Amino acid sequence: MSFDRNSSYFDASGGNTLKQLIESSQTQASSNKGYLLIEFEFDRELGNADLQKYNMWLAERRIERVKEFLSKGGFGSAMVSRILTAGNAENRDVRLFWCNEPEMPAEQMLADVTPAPREPFIKAL
Repeated sequence: MSFDRNSSYFDASGGNTLKQLIESSQTQASSNKGYLLIEFEFDRELGNADLQKYNMWLAERRIERVKEFLSKGGFGSAMVSRILTAGNAENRDVRLFWCNEPEMPAEQMLADVTPAPREPFIKAL
């Protein structure tokens, strides 16, 4: 879902996309064994220190708006956010991925953890 330049607000299309995600999570509540990865990418090397600080703040704010919307709407699954700072193109998209939890006993979760498979739920719109 996209954001306007210098804005942390998504448009009605983005809101509709998130509503669909909430509805699908509620109808599949018992089979949702995983988490939603919320990802945003920007170029940390772009501009001076003040601009870099602003871009990081804006990235965090955009992710928080998505998480807040989902939480208020009743999205019940865990959410994890990630900000990628090695992007090389101007990008104002938050991407959402559903990640399945790996099948492993709880006592092994902190040792030998492999990345969860990522399935794109919603590609950048």
